[in-house]
Amino acid sequence: MGDELFGYLVDTHVHIQDETTERTEIEQIKTKCICAMGVRTGDWDRVESITDPNTPANPPKVFPAFGVHPWFCQEMLKQDVEFTTISDDDSKIKKDPSVDEMLVHPTLRRLETLLMKYPNALVGEIGIDKVAKNRATGEKFPFALQMALFEAQLLLAARFNRPASIHVVRCHGVMFDLLRSAQPHRLPPRFAFHSWTGSADLVNGICKLKGVGRRAFFGFSTVVSGRSADVMERIRAVPDDRLLLESDLYGPSLVDEAMINVLSIVAQAKGWSELEAATKTFNNAEEFLTGKRGIWEAGASMFPSTKQTNRSRVPDERKAKWT
Repeated sequence: MGDELFGYLVDTHVHIQDETTERTEIEQIKTKCICAMGVRTGDWDRVESITDPNTPANPPKVFPAFGVHPWFCQEMLKQDVEFTTISDDDSKIKKDPSVDEMLVHPTLRRLETLLMKYPNALVGEIGIDKVAKNRATGEKFPFALQMALFEAQLLLAARFNRPASIHVVRCHGVMFDLLRSAQPHRLPPRFAFHSWTGSADLVNGICKLKGVGRRAFFGFSTVVSGRSADVMERIRAVPDDRLLLESDLYGPSLVDEAMINVLSIVAQAKGWSELEAATKTFNNAEEFLTGKRGIWEAGASMFPSTKQTNRSRVPDERKAKWT
């Protein structure tokens, strides 16, 4: 099939802005469109720089995504914001933050502004991670802090009717319990577990959740999902109309190869041809990102032309994959 497949490929989770904000480099990516995942306030401007809010493309080359990843929880402890309560003797006592406190935090206020500015923006990358540590101190982030931040961002996605891209590491049971107990109106209209590593049984359990299960999608990558010996079984467990493809990479030169590789794995697991796998996951990505099917045009997608480029590269120490 050659390059024809790229017209159907949607990278639903990539960190392209970590390496470049050069539009001409992004235009060279053959993959139809990409979802550029912001993980901290420090890279939201970079995501914006590769996004054209007025593009007529259907779909656009770049879907922006803004969120605070659990690896960057410390951002919520900055800006002179203290999660404390006043005791009877007027002394301050540290307490677990609440979702309401998170929602009025300056960082999430800015997130609201970005969601209003970009009507096609996702909320992501967000999530929970039992091994997330503060890179400066090596200490694990309090899980209560992660949960409050995560639930607040889920609520923003619900309020703005946006899909969310979710990171889960070593706490799939906690995630399931959250989905099972949450009021549906406080959850996003659609959400994708990126680089899925949960069990086949858990996929079935999530998909059967009343009022919530139909909103769930499952993304697969070679760089994370593909490392597991159970990846084929996990892919087969996902309903055909919930599968998504992703690279979960940062280099523009790496995206296309990663997308073809994960497409091949999905095709083998499902017993599809590569074209069938590309078409099905294209339609799934359309529904995940827009809530509809049958409105996108397949085929080559070009980045909106511009006379001026904004070239910026990130130091090597920031070239990382926020899995």
